[in-house]
Amino acid sequence: MVRVTTLSLVRHGESTWNVAALLQGHNDEARLTDLGRDQVRATATSLRDAGAVGIVSSDLARTRESAEVIAEVLGLPVSLDAGLRERNLGVFEGRPASELDPLLIGVRDGVIVDTEAATPGGETVTAFARRAQAAVERIANAYPDQHVIVVTHGGVFRVLRALESGSLLGAAWFAVANAALYELRVPAP
Repeated sequence: MVRVTTLSLVRHGESTWNVAALLQGHNDEARLTDLGRDQVRATATSLRDAGAVGIVSSDLARTRESAEVIAEVLGLPVSLDAGLRERNLGVFEGRPASELDPLLIGVRDGVIVDTEAATPGGETVTAFARRAQAAVERIANAYPDQHVIVVTHGGVFRVLRALESGSLLGAAWFAVANAALYELRVPAP
């Protein structure tokens, strides 16, 4: 009998750097805006009857703040996993998003075209996917046959969806709204 862990992925709410159109990556200076807290609160409310037993969050401030809002609404414990961080964008973190050529991150027209592309000091799609997948597997191992809320970043949504498609190369790299919700079912040991 295969055991399955259900993950409700939630992207963090709007951050100060989202508003300023700055690339965030691993940089930890961005904080949630009032709208961001409201967005996450609304998503948490939609999860009231989902049967979640806990929250696992990226350790970056914008996701920790989002997880705290969800925990307040649902009364669940929060743990942190650095493997759920956004893709490391190296020297581009903190710079305007308009300065980043999508080909530096291996994406053209919303499709992954180079899994080994990386900004200077940044992470390739392949390395990012391995890290995100390892985090998901840790969560599935810790919560077999249970439902967990995972608070993370848009890039993690994208790369996990790409892995679901069976191949990173050629997979969609789509926009993810703040406080978006996506369900992922993961085999557990």
